[in-house]
Amino acid sequence: MRTALAEVTQSLPLSLQQVVLPELDVGAIVAPRAAETGVLARIFIALHGQRAELYLVDEVGGRVLVREVPRSGVSAAVVHEQLAQIVLASLQTLMEGGVVGVRRQAVTLQPTEPPSATPLPRPSAPDFASRVSLSGGAYYGVVAYAPGLLLANGPGLLLGVHGSGRGAHWSLAGAAEYRAVAASDSFARVRLDVIPLRLLGGFGFSFGVSRWVAELGPGVDCVRVSTRAGASTERIASPRWRAMATIRLQSRLLVHASENVTLFGLASLDLDPSGTRYVVNIDGSDHGLLAPWSLRPGIGIGAGF
Repeated sequence: MRTALAEVTQSLPLSLQQVVLPELDVGAIVAPRAAETGVLARIFIALHGQRAELYLVDEVGGRVLVREVPRSGVSAAVVHEQLAQIVLASLQTLMEGGVVGVRRQAVTLQPTEPPSATPLPRPSAPDFASRVSLSGGAYYGVVAYAPGLLLANGPGLLLGVHGSGRGAHWSLAGAAEYRAVAASDSFARVRLDVIPLRLLGGFGFSFGVSRWVAELGPGVDCVRVSTRAGASTERIASPRWRAMATIRLQSRLLVHASENVTLFGLASLDLDPSGTRYVVNIDGSDHGLLAPWSLRPGIGIGAGF
């Protein structure tokens, strides 16, 4: 939206200042206020729900222009271009001494439906249930995997849906990661290539441009186990795969860096009840190489949309 407005107004002899507000208060928008010197108009745009709302306030003339643009089934770029063209035409009219909108006294707190629209019954579901969008991102994480400060690290991908309304948020997401960890002694070495898969559901709250979400869900660790003898390249056994059920508790803090980019940090705790231990048998003797913790904490940072 920022880019669309900047593009259509760049030919006008005026400067455009844009800020992000946590919410749109229609009552405050239409309330009378003293006109500011050098300000042609104030413009408010809300992009949420099934319609985008635009309020253009002419403080000098005491008028307010209200427009709504449908968002359902239309790409964000098309919606942004429609809104930008409305803003451009209105600003040109004001600069030429024309009139836009209606007297502020005629503006109600509930925007009216467009004349061609058929009134729809108000949904009985909570407000946040109808505001669902796709979200995803990539991140890099580190997990405390086993005693001796043995860390497993690697990238991860997150994809899911989230809904919001009135400051509350819910989410349902799937995560796929890659973690590598190795351990050795004088007799043998073991390397684990771990692919953790998680399905997480959560609930959280927003404050300003930030959002906090707590998530919980089941998962499975797909582990490829490779063992070699001592410092040589000789394999003790062929690599093998195994799968272990897990449960993850996770907390994420997201900060909206722009309209389409979100930065986030996460802290997680994986529970692996399998009690798996990695042991090799050399000349009839067992050698324990790796004993992962049953509770494995981790952290990560990433970016998404």
